[in-house]
Amino acid sequence: MLNVNKLSFSFDDGEKVVSNLSFTAGKGERICLSAPSGDGKTTVLKLIAGLLTPESGKIETNGKIGMAFQSDALFPWQTALENVKNVCDEKTAVYWLDAFELGSDLQKKPEELSGGMRRRVSLARAVGFEPDILLLDEPFNGLDDELKRKIMKLIAEHFSSRLIVFTTHDKTEQDLFSTRVIELSQNTGCG
Repeated sequence: MLNVNKLSFSFDDGEKVVSNLSFTAGKGERICLSAPSGDGKTTVLKLIAGLLTPESGKIETNGKIGMAFQSDALFPWQTALENVKNVCDEKTAVYWLDAFELGSDLQKKPEELSGGMRRRVSLARAVGFEPDILLLDEPFNGLDDELKRKIMKLIAEHFSSRLIVFTTHDKTEQDLFSTRVIELSQNTGCG
């Protein structure tokens, strides 16, 4: 369960990024936060994750939160397998890496992987953590259409009774992956 109530946030320079945003979401939902670049999608995810402190308003969550960032945030000195094993056992890590078509790349370090491959390692780590609320920031960037659809299906099935909140600029991803779209607006928070 996620309850966002009258959430506002400004950066140190005074730029208001989120203003009076309110929504609730529950188990089984896949919520897409939609807005133009720079209008607060990533900021809202970071606020939900507790990585930023709201200027005003309240966020209530129930359960553990996992997140895959726009930047892959992988440890460069660890292999793909080691990066995922930071949050789960080896069997689970191998399962997700294999499911995301990285089974032959387990021992490669991030510098040896393409951008799309690093994105999949990051996704495998986020889902391998088994969170109750999964936050995904532009999760399918750099993936070809066929692989993107496969990964969307795997994540949707595995997290069917949990909450996913994600961001994307891609209308097709919104249509295929979300159960509800929340339009963010810099001035009003939620349209």
